[in-house]
Amino acid sequence: MKRLGIAMLGLMLCAGMAMAQSTNISSGLFQRQNLKHVYTDASGIVTTEAMSSNASWTVSNGQQTNQMNLLWSVKLDLLNNADKSYDLSGGMISNRFGNAITFTSVKYFKLAADTDNIGTITFGNRVAHWASWLGATNDSLTIRPGQQMEFWIPGTNSYTVTATTGDILYFTNNVARTNGLSIWVGGVGN
Repeated sequence: MKRLGIAMLGLMLCAGMAMAQSTNISSGLFQRQNLKHVYTDASGIVTTEAMSSNASWTVSNGQQTNQMNLLWSVKLDLLNNADKSYDLSGGMISNRFGNAITFTSVKYFKLAADTDNIGTITFGNRVAHWASWLGATNDSLTIRPGQQMEFWIPGTNSYTVTATTGDILYFTNNVARTNGLSIWVGGVGN
């Protein structure tokens, strides 16, 4: 009986090793902004300006409308005046499960600088950076302490990832102190 149990356990382990790997993405993103500006002039007249907006996006697994099949994130600690780059194509980055991934398009992107950073981090400012989003050669974005930036693209549109020339995320620490940055990318690829 003991041998039968060991044999069955061996069969189950072998069957488990033969199973195909898979991932599944599903999410709902919601953003709500309510800004209010109140002005009182010298005579006591109050004027109010309100700005509000709501945006949401439901995403599922796949490569079609409102779908993504890849997610990648990293917590970056840039040392004193250091540079770091990430290649979105060519299998140069790995997901949380250790699988090499290659993006062909990006539908979700977020940067979040640590609130205790001192100084700024530059995103871009290179010849072969992620050109479809940043634009021309040497365009850049300065990321200040605590700054967050996020975008998502519903529907079938996305930012193209162009292998070898327009697919690299470049980050430069502009001070002689370690600064932190969290990066999230979602999209379509292998």
